[in-house]
Amino acid sequence: IAAAFASPLLALIKQSSFSICISGRTRSGKTVATLMGGSVIGLGTQEGLLTWNNTEAGFNETLTRFRDCLCPVDDFESMTGSNADRYQRIRNLSYTVGTGSEKGRHSKSSLSSKQWRSIILTSMERPVRELAQNVGQTRQGGETIRTIDLPIAPSSQTRPNIFDRAEADGTPITQRWMQKTFRRIIDACAEHHGIVFERYVASLCADKEVAHSKAQSDIQTFVKAVALPHDGPEVNELARLFGLLFAGGGLAIRYDLLPWRRSE
Repeated sequence: IAAAFASPLLALIKQSSFSICISGRTRSGKTVATLMGGSVIGLGTQEGLLTWNNTEAGFNETLTRFRDCLCPVDDFESMTGSNADRYQRIRNLSYTVGTGSEKGRHSKSSLSSKQWRSIILTSMERPVRELAQNVGQTRQGGETIRTIDLPIAPSSQTRPNIFDRAEADGTPITQRWMQKTFRRIIDACAEHHGIVFERYVASLCADKEVAHSKAQSDIQTFVKAVALPHDGPEVNELARLFGLLFAGGGLAIRYDLLPWRRSE
């Protein structure tokens, strides 16, 4: 949800597009999490999410429809080809998304291409890092920033799912509870999708200078809270990107669009 509110800030703070790949086992809530982000911008059902069952050119063309928005894409597992082919495509997409434009094409008068800024949110059962290792590849530094591996929970957790904090707060996470909660979320996404996003963008436009200042301040606050003295530039850039999500959530709270407290 915070990523959906952060996406329109990319242009405001001149930040390049990037992707987040949530990884976790089946039935852990990856698709539900993606759907929650998609519901903010107006995609209320899983069937409405994009899929990776598309050519690179076709996907790039689709990205232009999600300019300044979150781009929610269902599971990477729908991507066809061998593991090596799939990893190479993920690597290529990492850099294509980061450039913010499709490949240039010659029109009658000039070289033309379509531009975008977007945060892509997708998922996979295993981390991209593991897929790379399985085909004898090592992820490059720039690639790890452009497509962020985000495990649902630490590997040490015995029952990893998107409700890790609910369990820490004392809620017993049973299979029945998860099924009931997933259904409530899915139904709510179908009923309420797209309601707040237009109001959010209108608030940003009316409050542009303050929004820019608040976003930059929140990013700095977040980086300061999580950065360590020995962190290198790649780790600090990852902290900045997560700080952008923090800023998106903070601004949505500022405009009274989320029932959250800033401390959350």
